[in-house]
Amino acid sequence: KRQERKQNNKNRRLHNRGNKGTKHKPKYTMTYSATVPAGHKTKKRRETQGTIPNNTVKDGKSSTLYGHTVANIDNRSTFRALFQNPNGINPHPGNYELALSLTECYDNCIALIGLAETNRAWEKPEQQKQLREAIHKNWSSSVVQTSTSTEEFEDNYKPGGTLTMVCEDHWTCRVREKGEDPWGLGRWSNTLLAGKGNKKVMSINGYIVCQSSPSSAGVTTAYKQQYNILRDRLTGKIDPRKQGIMDMQTWIAFLIASGIEIILYLDANEDITNKTGKWCELSPYEPQKHAVSSDHDGSLATLVTTLGLIDVLKSQHDGIVPPTYVQGKRRLEYVFVIPGVIDSVKHSSLLPFHTGLGGDHRLLLIDFDAKRLFGEDSYDIQRPQARGLKRNDPRIVNEYLEIVHTQLEYHKIFDKVEKL
Repeated sequence: KRQERKQNNKNRRLHNRGNKGTKHKPKYTMTYSATVPAGHKTKKRRETQGTIPNNTVKDGKSSTLYGHTVANIDNRSTFRALFQNPNGINPHPGNYELALSLTECYDNCIALIGLAETNRAWEKPEQQKQLREAIHKNWSSSVVQTSTSTEEFEDNYKPGGTLTMVCEDHWTCRVREKGEDPWGLGRWSNTLLAGKGNKKVMSINGYIVCQSSPSSAGVTTAYKQQYNILRDRLTGKIDPRKQGIMDMQTWIAFLIASGIEIILYLDANEDITNKTGKWCELSPYEPQKHAVSSDHDGSLATLVTTLGLIDVLKSQHDGIVPPTYVQGKRRLEYVFVIPGVIDSVKHSSLLPFHTGLGGDHRLLLIDFDAKRLFGEDSYDIQRPQARGLKRNDPRIVNEYLEIVHTQLEYHKIFDKVEKL
């Protein structure tokens, strides 16, 4: 009778809920492939939802989208990367703007998120914990790598730093390595994704400080942090900006020589629209040893020319790329690839100001053909499902207790507890 009453109450609740006339719209929509070739498992696909705005107006500033129109994609066949300088983020649970921005990234099937100038003391465990909690509200699987200088800060706000995140099961399973600036200056973070055979793709997310001087730079700025560290390592004139370019060049040259394909997302604080860099090779990369050269001019154009990198936006679109900083008239953000990767780029866009994760810099959105980039299709990782105890069946409960008691006796747990 008790079971019968429970069932009647359940049916009554379901009936009342149905009479309310409310339909609960699912948060996310999942679509499945209609036909599957013989011998292949059914693949689950997720598509973009909603639209990314092409135009916005705020505080008297207006901008429009530059490049390809943001298209709906399948998150399996397209590797969509986002890069932006948000001018700082705060992973605190009460920061709803960050939570909404991450949800928008999820809805638009972002596979890689690269942020420059996060302005956060990532060396603190509490900041890392809050970041993971914010991310896991949308993605069940992610790989996160942050970077910051070795300078110690009491406050959670710490200028500079970067964040690189790979999202979704079928992308995170490709991650083989992750790391940050090997010199400990927090200038970039990186993730290495594996493809078919020996194919490896390194995504580097970097931030190069503005040109300044030790006397004019603020005490806590990223420039001053790097200057303080370099002052103890190098002799002569210390130029954190030039040193950042040279160290990045010698490190990337080492990766390219190792057969790794490079995708460089960079806030360079430099406009090279009308600049032609010179060829300037540096000494081979050695761990903990900074690059030194009197011939290198410290220009991003020289780095690009020497490494043979290709500017994605410039190669796909005609005309001059518009400014990427709302208070300036110069282009500061770039996405560079080696020649072997450019054919896998499907679309590239500069979104309007005040979109994405906020800040005063434009958002760069790059769509890669995943099969060309990694040399093979991607598949979901099937997670094992946990089986809980059935506590309602006395027979199963008694059998479980007998097994536990037998194991406790076998391992002499009772005797060990007595000694304690």
